[in-house]
Amino acid sequence: ALTNSLGLVQMQNPQKALTKLQSLIQQYPDNAAVAGQLATTQARLMDTPNALRNFQKAMALDPTNPTYPFNMGVLFDRLGSVDKARAAYRQALDVAGAYPDKAGNINLTTIRERMSAMGG
Repeated sequence: ALTNSLGLVQMQNPQKALTKLQSLIQQYPDNAAVAGQLATTQARLMDTPNALRNFQKAMALDPTNPTYPFNMGVLFDRLGSVDKARAAYRQALDVAGAYPDKAGNINLTTIRERMSAMGG
């Protein structure tokens, strides 16, 4: 619930959300949702290296959530790192296939189309 409300704060005031999430990750270093929300906020603030690091942490803590590798794929895609983006998108598809109830609002068709356009 806390990370959901921070998601709303992130949309309105990402810097404020970042400060709160940085505090929360210190208190709850093994919480995938906090790491994922921190990464999302960092990505919104264009702090790509830290966003990628925290999405990686979130994936390690909760390997059943396809949102984390999907978001990494988007970031790698934006950086022009085609191989890394393709690998992250592939992982998102694999995880979503294994845990379809966790796919949320990830559009798997769009991922497949993007991968095809990337040559993968």
